[in-house]
Amino acid sequence: MSSNRPTDGGTPTVEACIAWLQQILKTVQTPSALLELANSDAGAAANPSLNAIRMIAPEAADLLSLAGMALFNDGQAARACEFLEHALEIRADDPSILFNLASMYFQSNNMERAAGAYGRLIKYEPENPENHFCLGFASLRSGQTENAERALLATLDLAPTHLGGANNLGALYIEQGRFEDACSILLQAQAHHPDDPNIEQTLTIAALQLGNFEVAIPLLVKAAAINPTDASIQLYLARVYRAVGNYGGAAGAAGAALRLAPNSDEASFLLAESLAGSAKPFGPNDLEFAAQCMQRNKEAGRLLGPLVCAYYESRESVAAILGRAKIDHTPEALSGGEIPLAISALDEPAFRMLIAAHPLCSFPFENALMQIRNYALLHLCGEGEEGDDLGWRAGISMDFLVALGQQNFLTLYVQEESAQERGAVVALITGQIERIAAGGVPDPYSVAVIACYRPLFETEIAEPIMNAADGQLDPALAPLIAQQIYAPRTEREIAATFESLTPIKDDVSIAVREHYEEHPYPSWQDLKPTEAVAYDKSFLWQYPILRGRDIDWPAAAQILVAGCGTGSTVASVAKQFPDADILALDLSRASLAYGARKAKEMGILNATFAQADILELGTLERKFDAIYCTGVLHHLREPVVGWRNLVDLLKPGGLMRIALYSEIGRAGVVAAREIIAEQGYGANADDIRACRALISTMTDKDRLAEVMRTVDFFNLATCRDMLFHFQEHRFDLPAIKTILSQLDLEFLGFVDLQEATVKSFAEIYPGTEAQRSLDNWHQFEQENPQAFFACYNFWTHKPKRA
Repeated sequence: MSSNRPTDGGTPTVEACIAWLQQILKTVQTPSALLELANSDAGAAANPSLNAIRMIAPEAADLLSLAGMALFNDGQAARACEFLEHALEIRADDPSILFNLASMYFQSNNMERAAGAYGRLIKYEPENPENHFCLGFASLRSGQTENAERALLATLDLAPTHLGGANNLGALYIEQGRFEDACSILLQAQAHHPDDPNIEQTLTIAALQLGNFEVAIPLLVKAAAINPTDASIQLYLARVYRAVGNYGGAAGAAGAALRLAPNSDEASFLLAESLAGSAKPFGPNDLEFAAQCMQRNKEAGRLLGPLVCAYYESRESVAAILGRAKIDHTPEALSGGEIPLAISALDEPAFRMLIAAHPLCSFPFENALMQIRNYALLHLCGEGEEGDDLGWRAGISMDFLVALGQQNFLTLYVQEESAQERGAVVALITGQIERIAAGGVPDPYSVAVIACYRPLFETEIAEPIMNAADGQLDPALAPLIAQQIYAPRTEREIAATFESLTPIKDDVSIAVREHYEEHPYPSWQDLKPTEAVAYDKSFLWQYPILRGRDIDWPAAAQILVAGCGTGSTVASVAKQFPDADILALDLSRASLAYGARKAKEMGILNATFAQADILELGTLERKFDAIYCTGVLHHLREPVVGWRNLVDLLKPGGLMRIALYSEIGRAGVVAAREIIAEQGYGANADDIRACRALISTMTDKDRLAEVMRTVDFFNLATCRDMLFHFQEHRFDLPAIKTILSQLDLEFLGFVDLQEATVKSFAEIYPGTEAQRSLDNWHQFEQENPQAFFACYNFWTHKPKRA
């Protein structure tokens, strides 16, 4: 199609343009022809005069509409909308103009105006599903969720197979946490569109959130087959397999994700969780994966430790040695010739990573490592069977000795020492001091062995090591120096900087403070990978019962961690809610310093640490959206008084997480405490070591078995916290139910339970309401006394009252 350019010999005149456009209106019969014209030379030539047309002929709605379309096609969306808006003012009841304007708003991403235009258009064309869909989509994009839902439902009423309507309504329901509604809509859409990838993706998300794994798994398997290089799909698949207890499938998917994304912390940790949950014995490939996981995240060592140990125990060379270290902890001493064999068998990357990352919870291995450090110490001091022959060094790598030093530091030297060892350690330290005084450099083997018995920062060689020039020290010592000199020194410097928000006057609080000044609790290395999530979504997904409640969901939540200890909860919450403002309080400056150091190392900027006593928090002039207080109240003189103080600091509608010791679950701890009282053990290091040795050799182990299996039993500080804490209150669920009623708190649900516990309870008490009943849980705990061995850990809600 062609047209002569209107002209008077130069720039097109307004009159000529008007006449030209009027002629066009008579000749153009179809939208496609109009678009062809708008793209033509003639259309482009007319554009400079379109504004003049608007000024001179405002009554010409058709001309304004055509001009708007030409402008829009020319890339001038804002001016195009102005022309159509003016045309609509002239002819308000013209659906074609309204449709063009709505479409332009929509394509220009001006969704709020698009929603308004489509809403007006529907009055003229109420049976057109596309109008309803566009209204729903535009409303969704502009945050008008109620309007969006109505419009998308209307779309599906008019066109039940409408693909976009179903997908967007499903996405809206997911956003709102209405996963059952989302699944219902999307399953109907999938029946009409069985291979649509968008429907499958949205349905997968809804099914995952709902826990409908029967739907989610085949969709994820299909997606993984279609997109074999997409690590995120493999991660989703690993999560689902992990959730349904298919640890083999989870390990395979997580391993695939890790191969596709070698730097993925989540893939690494999912693989560790999956391997740990699998009943399948480790093989060499699994060991390689385990080493990779532990290298990326030291927390993986906690999960993989038992499997790595079992792998080595299955090897004949190691089994023969470990067999001498009996499970009752009354080992026969290994001979001088057997110890090099033990070193040779264990001095491998995976085992070194394990002992450098996490305390071993195994008496046979504990004994073997005790004898290896003894062997190295006595040879260094010239007291070994082979005299002061340095040939023994060839049989033990510096990396292994360094990892052994890290292991002993992680356990806080919980193993017993002989008088001979104590004397040898003193002699070894003295020898290094003399060597340094003579201008020499510390012997790396000696430094590593000293670190197996004493934290380096407490020795007289710490300062010379820190002052050593670059290149003077063996670089293999770097992990030990960072762990045992720099970190403790940094914490001591930080400890003096914290603000004191309250006085600490209560004598129990003072004693508890001194406990944790000496032994900050607990030591930790890494966190489980935490995904940042919106504050409201986190709780609404976990507890749908909160939906519709009168709760303020701030973008930047104010969060209190009361009794934060060494800050692992602080770090986890800060990572989960990066926009939150977190205040972390504790009695102990040493614990606060540990937490602040770790927070700085992890790049956490949204947490402030300060010293305070929960019993004195009535003077704190702040209110919080959420409060975490886990494992703290049961150490107060008056737990309920402290709890009430926290409730007063919680905003109406706020959420509170509490952890308290269980009277039933702590039966083994109570039994151990009775033994401690009978023997007259104190809370000092030597008595704690002696107590461990006694408990591990007792024949009546049934009541103590749970205690001996805990990680806490293999660390001096955590063993003291578990068995020697002078202030401990224990609760049962009827008592907690009464306290919640007194404090006007609503129980939401338990967290951090063992999977087997959750599954067993759900089989007996199915349904959300039944699972929120503390009476049901009390009955369950009486029949399953180890269900809450660690503690009751649960969320509560403070309702708003009129």
